[in-house]
Amino acid sequence: MTRAFQLGMYQIPEEANQQAVDSIRELEPPGLFETEGRLFAYGSDDVLAAYDATQEADRQVVDRYLTWKALGEHREAIDEALQLAERKEQALLQLIRSELRRRPDIDPEAP
Repeated sequence: MTRAFQLGMYQIPEEANQQAVDSIRELEPPGLFETEGRLFAYGSDDVLAAYDATQEADRQVVDRYLTWKALGEHREAIDEALQLAERKEQALLQLIRSELRRRPDIDPEAP
């Protein structure tokens, strides 16, 4: 048998194909508990370790958000202090670069 003939034997009628596509589109994705159950049942050690890492990262996000939320009115003061620190750091870098350019014994192009 030729491959073309074999493929012709297994062709699905268009109507049946469309029904299959429609059925798949109607499927709901599994919920959280079903997904986790599948993950724990079938996941490799590497997958489970990566899953644990994502859970820890999620906990850290929640912790940091709650800390940020608890700061309340102090958030604005912290933001201002961070901006001031950034400006001071940029001024320091500019001063260092300026002094390096004025010293003939130091090559600013050297690594």
